[in-house]
Amino acid sequence: MSIESIQVQDSGKASRTPNGRTTSRGRLLVSVSAMIVAAVAAGFFGWWSWSRPTEIPDVDLTAARPALAALIRDARDRVKDSPNSANAWGSYGMCLMQHELPVQALACFTEAARLAPNSARWPYYAGVISEQTDYQQALGWYEQSLQRDGNYVPLRLRIAQVLSHLNRHQEAIETLQPLLTSVAHAKLAWPAVLRLARVSGDPELASKILVRARESGVVGREMLLEEAMIAMMQGKSGEAMQARQAASEMPAEAPANDDPWMDSIRGLDVSGFMESQEADSMVQQGRFGEAMEKLSGLSQKFPERSRPTFNHALVLLSLGQTDAGIAELRKLSKSFPQDPMVHFYLAQAMVRIADYAESEQSLVEAIRLKPDFGKAHALLGDVYVQTGQPDKAIDCYSTAVTQNPEELSFRLQLARLLIEQERKDEARETLQKASQLPAANDASRIELDRLLKVLNQQQM
Repeated sequence: MSIESIQVQDSGKASRTPNGRTTSRGRLLVSVSAMIVAAVAAGFFGWWSWSRPTEIPDVDLTAARPALAALIRDARDRVKDSPNSANAWGSYGMCLMQHELPVQALACFTEAARLAPNSARWPYYAGVISEQTDYQQALGWYEQSLQRDGNYVPLRLRIAQVLSHLNRHQEAIETLQPLLTSVAHAKLAWPAVLRLARVSGDPELASKILVRARESGVVGREMLLEEAMIAMMQGKSGEAMQARQAASEMPAEAPANDDPWMDSIRGLDVSGFMESQEADSMVQQGRFGEAMEKLSGLSQKFPERSRPTFNHALVLLSLGQTDAGIAELRKLSKSFPQDPMVHFYLAQAMVRIADYAESEQSLVEAIRLKPDFGKAHALLGDVYVQTGQPDKAIDCYSTAVTQNPEELSFRLQLARLLIEQERKDEARETLQKASQLPAANDASRIELDRLLKVLNQQQM
């Protein structure tokens, strides 16, 4: 069975990346809220951009619990004893990654991947870390892992997910194609392929893949739910209702999250990480009270960890308890001053209350810590728009575009600012490049067309 001939048409739909105007404060608040919820649901790790280390990454263990300090110290000592051992570097990285030290962990995995050019595990872990903030970087790591081992199923699923985020749905579908003919993996792969076809926004593609999915003989609750959503996309409400009814009569399927490589990292937990994951699941299920209670307990039990308090603050913000959320983020920015994501989300919270001075200060610090932080550059540009500094805003958005060249919303906002400042040639060049990117939704395509019309009218 082959789906290679199916091509995704540019329908102006797809992706979950937030887009739209960001110059008004109202739209800023919508964007801020959406990013907060997304960060909580994703189970945030932190930030990570690290070049190959010149020495073994060190960690301040002064405030660490004895069990954690011993685990990390022993792993580091093994690297010191065997500096040319990929396993030693990789094992140290696994300890660091499990205990929320992704910057140092990424350094270790980079070195392990260099020392063991045939091992797929080390670039895989580097991709998992990078995926939280940089899809392009994550894709590079995953592709390196795939070249080394094309049979690890979770790797293909992660690649497909990243490609979907980048609006490269056809490539995502092709990545999963080897799983479709596997008896062991077809039931997992077909719903994922249907989902990719649906989010591409191309009804014809979705229909073709749905036919092939039915021909495969794979049946399951997830398949039926995807069928229902595709039917709704096509305006076939009757078929959608039938599919939903059939799905409701089937037993719920266990989530397909089997990942032995990641399980081996979780097995190193000595700091309540598994409980943190349980709290994340509670947030995703809307059980905010239970999640906040568990996160508060974890914060008190493991003060050396940033994640419980960080996620607790984000839940507060998502529930509209802005002052309480800001207070916790401020404390975190002092307890964990080297984490740019803490500064970034504090800045977002300050935008909520129009405190642009503190927001600017926090964003400047986030960018100092992570210069390639495209979202921070973009948010700083929004702050400068609100404070009447268009030239600075343009500089920030230009940097954001450089850091995230496939993010259409950044290019559209840059074009708006250039048009407002009558920098028409630069605006036209920006829009020409924007037109070559897949639109995340109809609103993005409409806005692109609107800006082109405005620019053409100005030049008449």
